[in-house]
Amino acid sequence: MPITGASCAGPLFAAPPDDVGAVLLGELALSVGASSIQRAREFVRRTLGASDVGPSVVDDATLIVSELLTNVALHCAQDGAPDATVKLIAVLTLLRIEVHDGSPLVLARREPREDAESGRGLLVVDALSDRWGYEATAYGKCVWCELTAWPEQTPSQRA
Repeated sequence: MPITGASCAGPLFAAPPDDVGAVLLGELALSVGASSIQRAREFVRRTLGASDVGPSVVDDATLIVSELLTNVALHCAQDGAPDATVKLIAVLTLLRIEVHDGSPLVLARREPREDAESGRGLLVVDALSDRWGYEATAYGKCVWCELTAWPEQTPSQRA
């Protein structure tokens, strides 16, 4: 069963069903560490820069991927599962970002203390995305979020 963020609504799924016109824009597999998070940021900028999304969507998506991979580096490395895959998917008017990792650790969005130096990653994801959630997979889990990226276009107009 999917676990969702506070801003989530409606039926949620870890992978978009084939019948909604989902198009994989790009996929990056990596071992998570400081240099790989930078590589993932570049991947997002390059992949979305080649599409027709606005610069604010590129910036938001880049920050979201950075936050989600930082969570993998901080929490999943302890679990011995620091590998991750980032997927960027166009689903109708939405950009769907998925980060798959091999850890079964459950996400916990928290309210950090004012003076805390960490603990705000999922708050950032929640603030920047239309909805987000995560779901257990056969390999570990998939954390995903969706942002409106092409509000005026249909998938055929993007092709």
